[in-house]
Amino acid sequence: MKKENIKIKEKLTIFEKIEAIKEISNSYFVKDENQEIEYTPYFGSMATILAFIKYYVEGITFDDNENLYESIVNDENLMSMYYEASSNNVDFIDILKNVETIIEFEKNKILYKSINITSKFDSLSDPLSLVFSTLNKKIEELNLNEIIDNTNHNLKPF
Repeated sequence: MKKENIKIKEKLTIFEKIEAIKEISNSYFVKDENQEIEYTPYFGSMATILAFIKYYVEGITFDDNENLYESIVNDENLMSMYYEASSNNVDFIDILKNVETIIEFEKNKILYKSINITSKFDSLSDPLSLVFSTLNKKIEELNLNEIIDNTNHNLKPF
């Protein structure tokens, strides 16, 4: 990592804000091997720190094979800038609030989808239950002795 005249931007363009919000928000959700969406909050803080450095800090460059996250969190100066912005930079705080809103929205979508799938199975079981219930009632209505008697009377020897 090379630092030269490091400074923090006070404000981002609307496009930079949107990109930062997307990058951070997307880190909270990943697809597993079955293409199911998983909630991964443990990636959130990492993505937040990386987005802050990417969009707010000027005068820093990284080597090609450098682990950006490790380099940043091990640099006291950069982390101090991050903590300061997290609590005092209105623009950055606004980004974090937007991220929270998106995360809640996405979590609710996942929850609704799971509830919806369950209710679809329930809706299938209701008609089947009705069919089985009706069959059981009809069977109970049948008097087995009556059937045997009717069958014996209707049978005629050859």
